[in-house]
Amino acid sequence: MSSDLVGFRFYPTDEELISYFLDNKNNVHTTAQVPSMATFNYNNIMPEVDLYGDVEPWQIWETYGGSELYDQDMLFFTQHKMVNPDGLRIQRKVGSGGTWSEGEPGKLIFDSKLMQKPIGQKRKFRYEKKGSEHNGCWYLEEYSLLSMNSASYVLCRLRQNIRKGRKRKEISLRQESPMNYAPVGFRFHPTDQQLISYFLHKKVTEEASLYSYKNIVCEFDLFGSTEPWEIWNMYGGHELRNQDLFFFTKLKRASLKSSRILRKIGSSGTWSETDASKLIKDEAKQKHIGRRRKLRYESKCSKQHGHWYLDEYSLLDSESDYVICRLRKNDKSSPPSSEWNGNKRTYSALCQESKETLSSVTNKKLLRKQSNETMNVNNKKNNTLSDQTIAQTKRMQPGTKIKLFGVEIDSDLKYV
Repeated sequence: MSSDLVGFRFYPTDEELISYFLDNKNNVHTTAQVPSMATFNYNNIMPEVDLYGDVEPWQIWETYGGSELYDQDMLFFTQHKMVNPDGLRIQRKVGSGGTWSEGEPGKLIFDSKLMQKPIGQKRKFRYEKKGSEHNGCWYLEEYSLLSMNSASYVLCRLRQNIRKGRKRKEISLRQESPMNYAPVGFRFHPTDQQLISYFLHKKVTEEASLYSYKNIVCEFDLFGSTEPWEIWNMYGGHELRNQDLFFFTKLKRASLKSSRILRKIGSSGTWSETDASKLIKDEAKQKHIGRRRKLRYESKCSKQHGHWYLDEYSLLDSESDYVICRLRKNDKSSPPSSEWNGNKRTYSALCQESKETLSSVTNKKLLRKQSNETMNVNNKKNNTLSDQTIAQTKRMQPGTKIKLFGVEIDSDLKYV
């Protein structure tokens, strides 16, 4: 009997899209290590559609259920259309008068294990049609293999420029047996509502039903003596890509009867609240079911100060001290090491080189600008001096000797 794997959504990485899905579609030998259970039917998730034909992007979106998705994009296999059958130029027209226009240069996608080996390319396009209400409202990310021909497939991610606050439903993943790992591209990305109404509620009322998730949502003391980065490494956070870690933990009160919660961690750290808490609503029942608090790790004497975040979810009207927490790393404070493992030139070194190059170019431009300004000032001075000297010469008596630019001349000379 099948069961829904709650919280799993299709979030493939760029590398997976090329090394697994696109390679297999084009019958290219793939080097990706795919789990044996990954015989999942992706036809409904990545259908084959003509994205450069007569159908408008929003019509494709509606036809394939894009309006019902939650925080997800749509993926399609498609083939290029050449302007000339014998040429190399690709036609990117769509619908009645629309065009997919490239917004920035293409980006090479590398094998994460062999960073020096590019496996494909990613290009970004935007729908443009002047006068249309959909102008600029649709984006297309096109993934292609490095060695292609006119018959080769490309894999495209179609997404809508969604205004803040719009909500959609997630793709449901169903599996026949208790889950050890999900098919390629699926990751544990539960919504706030799922974390409270399903996981936390079942933890408090019927814990045995969460057996399938025992290795995904573990129980650990997040307000104890263990540092956040130690917890992160203990549970494999350093090996994750585009994912966070989830834990059940119990709140610690200042005393048995106190409502004040102690949120100390490690030897000197504290989980400090960054924003006002937010009520989480059950959309189906139209009522509030829990609360989310956003916390940040703070320890001024530690190099990890501000490098870790904790989202704490709690039930409303519950006497249980259990909460479910999302532990995540502040990516802005440190480079994504998983993308650069094995590369001799580290991420920080590349960033430093980039900064030095940019600084050098900027300095050269400033020097050139200063030099041009100095020359202009000198030219103005010389021109002013020349005009003044000529004017004085015109007022002098005949036979008077003057010096012009270091040369002695007669004032009898005529100036035109």
